[in-house]
Amino acid sequence: MLNRAIILDKLTSVHRAGVAPLDFGELNVLHRDGDFRLIDFEDVEVPHKCESPDYDFLTAGEESPLGPDALCYMLDDAATYMDFWREGTYSLSQVHLPQTGLIT
Repeated sequence: MLNRAIILDKLTSVHRAGVAPLDFGELNVLHRDGDFRLIDFEDVEVPHKCESPDYDFLTAGEESPLGPDALCYMLDDAATYMDFWREGTYSLSQVHLPQTGLIT
């Protein structure tokens, strides 16, 4: 879980800089010598006004924040995709859906 929090905090830093990757996934993360690097910023939203630029995944723990404005939806999607939240998501192969979500 620590590695996921580190990656998500790096993604939060990118959001804080006004850039939001639109295709974030495990292929966008490199790991070497204990360090993580985010790559592939070809498909991005710029400028991005992050709703939670100071969110800290390292101290937040594994409980999903409550309320629709508690966390930037893109960061929440990334955390859900990475199975960061302990409860509230189901995994179907590589697709992660909120427990209350509808498939359309």
